[in-house]
Amino acid sequence: MGTISVAEVCYLRSREIMAKATPSVPRILYFNQYLIPMKIKPTVGIDSIKFGMTMAQVKLLWGKPNSTQDSSHSFYSEDRPKVKITTWEYHEGIKLNFWSLYDSLLTNIDTCSPSSVFENIKLIGLSEKELWLKFPDAGRIEEDEDDEHGWLKEYSIDEHGLVLWVEEGKVTEVSIYPEYDRGDTPVWPL
Repeated sequence: MGTISVAEVCYLRSREIMAKATPSVPRILYFNQYLIPMKIKPTVGIDSIKFGMTMAQVKLLWGKPNSTQDSSHSFYSEDRPKVKITTWEYHEGIKLNFWSLYDSLLTNIDTCSPSSVFENIKLIGLSEKELWLKFPDAGRIEEDEDDEHGWLKEYSIDEHGLVLWVEEGKVTEVSIYPEYDRGDTPVWPL
């Protein structure tokens, strides 16, 4: 059996949600089998979730995450202390990342949900050509090959705090970031 792409994982997740959605499940994005858009708010967050929120605040709005994962990373150099990142994943294909460096507040969001929209544009599934047409200022940061996904291209739309990941010519994931001051400290929108 071959490898599965990020886009296929997101599609399968959305099908799973549609099969399990009920009115009693908090913050499920599928109601009456229609996809409800989740608005990406540049440098603010997504839907009702805002950067700088605590885990308790997020849980009040969206309920308990489907899964959680802790990891640690060294940024900029291996000599620097590792930063613990707690990731909450929801069925909708959305990952909320809480960084210990910023008091474990919500620091960035990753989404592969087909319901994520920015300026009324569904980003997931957008072709690379459409990306360039709609966002001519998008800058390509890098192109990487990894064992799991093959070739990934990373595009940044700095003015909106967005990074778009392109696999096999299509946007498969969007990373959303808060605004940062000159000292690389997040400016929380709360």
